Amino acid sequence: MNLAEELDRAIGNGPTNRPLTQRLAAGRRALRRRAAAQVLAAVCVLAVGGVILSTTMDGITTSGDIASEAAQSSDLYETIPPQDRRTEPKLSRQAPIGLDLAGNLVVLEGVLVTRTIQNPMNLTPPGYSMGVMFQFEQETFWRLLHVDATSEGAVFAEGLPRDQTFDEWVSGASEWALKNRGSVGG
Repeated sequence: MNLAEELDRAIGNGPTNRPLTQRLAAGRRALRRRAAAQVLAAVCVLAVGGVILSTTMDGITTSGDIASEAAQSSDLYETIPPQDRRTEPKLSRQAPIGLDLAGNLVVLEGVLVTRTIQNPMNLTPPGYSMGVMFQFEQETFWRLLHVDATSEGAVFAEGLPRDQTFDEWVSGASEWALKNRGSVGG
């Protein structure tokens, strides 16, 4: 008894083939179903990603927004005579970036901001600070900006310190600025 012959006899000739046109039509329908399923899956992924991003962004408030609200409603700011109040930063080639009263970064045309650290000096409104790494005229600069209702200041790196990271430099510059300009922003 040969097993191969027994199997062939039990199975017979197998199922009969459908005509070629029916098989091609069934294959095309299957491809269309798969393509539609892929498009639907992609739309679902984008929708879920959009909901997650929207939810995340709605929950984030930047320190600049907090400073803005506080500066607008702060009695401290209102008690300063209008002629002494600071409005917009005065930008120039030597000072191509600055902070407005709300703690928002204002840049001169041609400045490319590559990194920021929000309020490293932990100033309370109406004071605000920001560490900024930026490129201007093909050079990279590091600045620590701080502002309050009447004044602004900056600490900056002359050349880039090779022995420190940007985060380390901002931390040290913040400590130095707080010791030497302790009255800035509260």
